[in-house]
Amino acid sequence: MAKQRNRLVDGVAYVAARSLLFAFAWLPEMIAYPLLDGLGRTFLFLVKSRREISLRNLRQAYGDSKSEPELRRIAYRACGSAFMVLADMAKIGRYVHSGKFMARFDRSHWNERARDFERIANGCPPILCTPHLGSWEAAGIGVAIEFRSIHVIARPLGNPLIDDYVRRTRSLTGCHLWPRRGGVVHLVEGLRSGQAVGTLPDQNQRLRALFVPVFGKLASCDRTQARLSQMTGAPIVVGAAIRLGRRFRFRVAVADMFGVPEASPSADKKTAVDPVYEATCRLHRAVEQLILGAPEQYFWVHDRYRSRPPNEVSATPGEKKSA
Repeated sequence: MAKQRNRLVDGVAYVAARSLLFAFAWLPEMIAYPLLDGLGRTFLFLVKSRREISLRNLRQAYGDSKSEPELRRIAYRACGSAFMVLADMAKIGRYVHSGKFMARFDRSHWNERARDFERIANGCPPILCTPHLGSWEAAGIGVAIEFRSIHVIARPLGNPLIDDYVRRTRSLTGCHLWPRRGGVVHLVEGLRSGQAVGTLPDQNQRLRALFVPVFGKLASCDRTQARLSQMTGAPIVVGAAIRLGRRFRFRVAVADMFGVPEASPSADKKTAVDPVYEATCRLHRAVEQLILGAPEQYFWVHDRYRSRPPNEVSATPGEKKSA
C-alpha cells in the first residue's frame, strides 16, 4: 500500500512540475522573472535558517567592508536571482530548438579570451567550472552547444519520474547527466572524445574532499576537476553566465583558465607541492573573483562550510561544529 501511495505522490508531483515548467516556458519574460524574483525574496524572509546561512556566508566574504543592511540587500537579491534560474530551465529548450539560444549571450569577454584558451587547450575541450552564480543552467547549455556536448555529474532527484524527465530533456540540448557513482568514467570518456565537462565546484564536498581556503576560511572542496585535467590534458575554465536584468539574457565572464600538470615522480613527497591541491586553490580563487563581481546573483543560501577539517580544534565562535 505504501508503494502505491508513493507512486501516486510521485505522479502528482511530476504532473505539477511539468505544468509549472510549461507555464514558465510560455510566460513572457517580463512576468516570469519578476514573479520568481519575488518568490525567492519571500522564501528567504520566511525561512530563517537559510537567511542566517546567507548572512553568515556574506560576512565571511566581506568581513567589515559592508554594513548589515548592505549584506541583507545582497542576500535577498541573490535568493531572488536563484529562483529565476527556474525560468531559465523552463525556457532553455525553446531557445535551443529555435536556434536563438546563443544570441541571448554577450560573448565579448569569451571572444577576448578565446586565443588564450586555444593556446593552453591544445585541441582539448574545456572542463567548465561554474559556481552557482547567475544562471549555471544557461552556462552549461552554452558550453554544450559550443563544444557539441557536455557531461555533468548530477545527484538523482528524489522523484524518479521528474529525474527521468530532466535527464531526457537535458540530453536533447546536448547535456548528459551522470550519477556520481561511476560517473567520472563518463566524464573522462567525454573529454577524450572532444566533448566538454561541466562542474559546480562551490558545493560542500562530503567524500574525498580537499580543504582549501574559500573567502579566508577552509572549505571542503572537490578534487575531481584537477584530477580530470591531469588525466586528460583538458584545461580548467572558471566562468559563469551573469544575468543581465530580470530576463533570459547573459554575459559570459571568465575568471581563469589553466591546465594541471602531473606530479613529478622524482619529487620529494615531503616537500613537493601537490599539483591537485594547488589547482584546487587556484580554481577557488577564481570562483571568489566571479562571485564578488556579481554578489547579488550568488547562491549564498548554501551551507558552504558545513564540513570541517578533521584536525580543526574548535569551531568558529557562534557556529556549531559539525563532523
